[in-house]
Amino acid sequence: MRNGLPVALILLAALIFPRPGPVGAEADIDSLWAKAIVISEANDDWVPGSMYMHMQEVDKHGEPKEDRGQEIWTRMYLDEEGEVESEIVKVLDNGEDVT
Repeated sequence: MRNGLPVALILLAALIFPRPGPVGAEADIDSLWAKAIVISEANDDWVPGSMYMHMQEVDKHGEPKEDRGQEIWTRMYLDEEGEVESEIVKVLDNGEDVT
C-alpha cells in the first residue's frame, strides 16, 4: 500500500493543478501566424527582376557531355493588372545565340 501512495499523489496533483503549457503555446502560434500573414501581404507584389537558367546534359557518371548546354535569360515584371509577366531576353544553345 505504501508503494502506491507516491503514484496516487502524483496523479492527484496532475488532476488538481492544470498545466498552462498548451494554452500558451497556442497563443504563440496564432501570434506567429498573424505576423506571417502581415509579411506575406506586404510582399505580395514582389517579383524577381531577372532569372538565368543553365541546362546541360550529363552522362551516367554525372559528367557534362561535350556540348555547352542551353542558357536562358528571362526578365520578369508585373503588368498593369498586377499579374507576373515574363519576357525571354536571350537564349544560347551550345554557345550559339538562338533568341
